[in-house]
Amino acid sequence: MDANDQRTWTPMMVMPVEEPTAHPNASGPTVDIYKISGDVESIRAELEHMSSNMSTGPRYVTDDPALNREPPSIHDQERVWVSYFHSGYFYEAVIDNHNGPNGIEVTYRDGDHQNDVERDEIFALEDWDADAKVWRRSEHGDWDMAMVQTATPMTGDAGGMQYELMMGNGDIVTEWNDWEQVRPEFNFELGDHVWAERDGNLRWFKGVVTNMFQQGDDAMGYRQYDVTYTNGETDVGVRAPYMFLIHPKRIISVEGAGMDEEGICQIVESSCNP
Repeated sequence: MDANDQRTWTPMMVMPVEEPTAHPNASGPTVDIYKISGDVESIRAELEHMSSNMSTGPRYVTDDPALNREPPSIHDQERVWVSYFHSGYFYEAVIDNHNGPNGIEVTYRDGDHQNDVERDEIFALEDWDADAKVWRRSEHGDWDMAMVQTATPMTGDAGGMQYELMMGNGDIVTEWNDWEQVRPEFNFELGDHVWAERDGNLRWFKGVVTNMFQQGDDAMGYRQYDVTYTNGETDVGVRAPYMFLIHPKRIISVEGAGMDEEGICQIVESSCNP
């Protein structure tokens, strides 16, 4: 203690720290930037050679023509459901211009306008014929299987289709063609890229069908699916009313070059590995 009753502290001898001899983020062998530059040039030259020998450029195709399914087409002034400003929440809208300079232009039911909608952010309605299987929203908010009995085009400003549906218990009900009330029993396939409504919370996320299994083999049988999302999480046993097709599984086709997607990847890997 000193005279003023203040506590003092004398530091112990501290050994000096040696100056670093390498950058703190450096690890492993040094990188030859000239080697990397040469690899990039090799890849570029190889791809340019491939391109010059192709009858058409690389494009995505469905490897099995039987699985070549597409979502319903869209047209101007069509009533659709759109991911509201890319949020994953889909709301009713009308297409103003499906070929706008910045994307598809739509006007929502509440008057909001969006001019940069992507094609895969639109749920378009489709018409069903008699005997088609669909899902109808129940009074409790769940979805029940039904069978289309009749389909009647409506005239006037409302337009659209009106359906008579037979429910599983034999009841006959009438519904308009409305995404919030009637949805298709669509047969998805493994590898399909889809939107899926997680836990029925109204927000939709992109994922891939990674498993499927049949529930029932009678007229009211249906499929359930496992959907794996882009963050790696998986929902099990998802039914069709909670899903919407973006596109089927696809591969890269480079017709005329004698090269498939695996071949392109091998070029890149071999050029990047010394």
